[in-house]
Amino acid sequence: MSRGDGGFLAILSISAATVSFLFGELDTLFFILVSLMVIEYYTGSFVEYYKKKLKVRFIINKIFGKITILSLVSVAHFLDYFFQTSLVIRDATIIFLYLL
Repeated sequence: MSRGDGGFLAILSISAATVSFLFGELDTLFFILVSLMVIEYYTGSFVEYYKKKLKVRFIINKIFGKITILSLVSVAHFLDYFFQTSLVIRDATIIFLYLL
């Protein structure tokens, strides 16, 4: 490990700890949710670009919607922690968001 890698590894470990704190265990359901969010964002952006209707407002609204979904998952994780259930509420929230 070179001397410059220390800062990068520190940022990486702090980021991983923050994500783990906010969303809990990073299991398959969470990765599927994030993957579907990314696919939906890019395909929607490509369609708007193809139609020549891509605007900054559209991009900001899409990003705000994704942040809202992740916030709901985070709140569900904290409810799981509060009620001492084993990710039941968080998983139910993720499955519900799949169906939207």
